[in-house]
Amino acid sequence: MKIALSTHLFVYNTLDENVLSEIASFGFKNVEVWCGNPHFDYGNESSVETVGKLIKKFNLIPLSFHGPIYMNVADAKKKEWLSLADINENKRKKAVGEFKKAIFAMESVGAKFIVTHIGNTGDPFTEEGFKAFIKSLELLLFLAEKNGIIIALENIISELSSYDVIEKILKQFKSENLAVCLDLGHAKIAGGISNGIEKFGSKIISLHVHDNNGIKDEHLVPGTGIINWDMVGQRLSPYNEGFVLEMRDFGNIPEILLETKKFLKGFLSHGY
Repeated sequence: MKIALSTHLFVYNTLDENVLSEIASFGFKNVEVWCGNPHFDYGNESSVETVGKLIKKFNLIPLSFHGPIYMNVADAKKKEWLSLADINENKRKKAVGEFKKAIFAMESVGAKFIVTHIGNTGDPFTEEGFKAFIKSLELLLFLAEKNGIIIALENIISELSSYDVIEKILKQFKSENLAVCLDLGHAKIAGGISNGIEKFGSKIISLHVHDNNGIKDEHLVPGTGIINWDMVGQRLSPYNEGFVLEMRDFGNIPEILLETKKFLKGFLSHGY
């Protein structure tokens, strides 16, 4: 598996030389770049170029991007989200515009696929929201196909991004440039991990890896929650795609990275 670290862990820090050197110093070779200000100014050509050069400097591989879900991390704290499924046409177009900027930034950085949410956490399923997302995806998928990248649909904790909805979208488009990012932490709370692996199979291009208590989306270090990681390893064998660690910053990043390395050593020793 391609073990990667999501820069989401550093979302309150600018993605600069200090952050990338720390990632490399812990032995990570692959990264998923989190698109959100002020962490990564994906719409600023100079910033994008600088990040691309720094990633190469530290011999890191940009496995993927995570599409923008807010304009600024301060907006997230106020629950002001970007949504490709927004039924407000102006807000939907704004979200599409930000996502397009992220896709264009991928060429400079070198990532091959981008993860997207279908709406936001807690969104109910409505025909209006579903149609709004389809409208957004039609445009973005055309852009992805033109630029040779893949859009990966992520299961978040909402009716609008349930397994059935994701499956419906995959069947509707039948595109080689459309895949799935199976978030294992989210799956533990909604849908089930085994069900997700079985349902999407070869369409899974990436896993978001973190742990929780089965109730709250905590983004803990794997092994510190209740997910059965032996079961995960057995069900994924011989999975060969991205294994993206997506922990949250609780103010002790070096400690989190040390715990993560300890988990990986044990997990990989089983030969998964």
